[in-house]
Amino acid sequence: MAELNRPPQQQKLNGAYYVPNAYPVGDNRKRPSGRRSRIGFCCRCLCSTLLAIIFALGIAALVIWLVLRPKAPKYTVQDVRINALNVTAGSRSVDTDIVLGIRAENPNKRITIKYGGIHARVFFLGTQIGAGSIAPFTQPRRNVTVVSAPIRGSGVVVSQPTASSLRASVDRSSIPLVVDVNVRAKIKTGSASTFWFRVRVRCAIRVSSPASPGGARMLSKNCKRRGGKFW
Repeated sequence: MAELNRPPQQQKLNGAYYVPNAYPVGDNRKRPSGRRSRIGFCCRCLCSTLLAIIFALGIAALVIWLVLRPKAPKYTVQDVRINALNVTAGSRSVDTDIVLGIRAENPNKRITIKYGGIHARVFFLGTQIGAGSIAPFTQPRRNVTVVSAPIRGSGVVVSQPTASSLRASVDRSSIPLVVDVNVRAKIKTGSASTFWFRVRVRCAIRVSSPASPGGARMLSKNCKRRGGKFW
């Protein structure tokens, strides 16, 4: 019984030991492939290269940000001039002639802002009663510019409740309006520039009637920035 439990002895072959084949004849297990090893090595090299590129781009972006210190531009409606805001008697047609003073502030010391255009729309109780645009222009560094946006609307048909509310607001000399400003711009520093991005600003304003003493003027304003994820 002791001889059965004795471990097999290795055969001596001219001073060397015989080691059985790891893959005996008839063993169908797959042997390691040199091609597969090369593919794995290439994949590891590719991943390492991509990580190095991403790391380098991140460092470059951080350096550029530290040098430029970009600050978001600011936009608001500074003033309003109403030349006409009339509801035709006996109908639901509205004629609008408004000039908005839109204030654009670039607080950056090393960045110029190039505008592809500014589009503005005016709403009363959710109904658009006029729209207008400002031509493209370039704003220098550390600059505040007030541009005029003419808002026009001719024969805009509104609902009967909206027409009645607009007449009452004009009579009370307290007209609630919503101004939606859509800015298309890109930033420049030296000869380099970014892609175009958009910024939206929505201002809820209240203005007096053009027939009031001193004419129409802004009574209150509440502006909120929307979009502009670049900043």
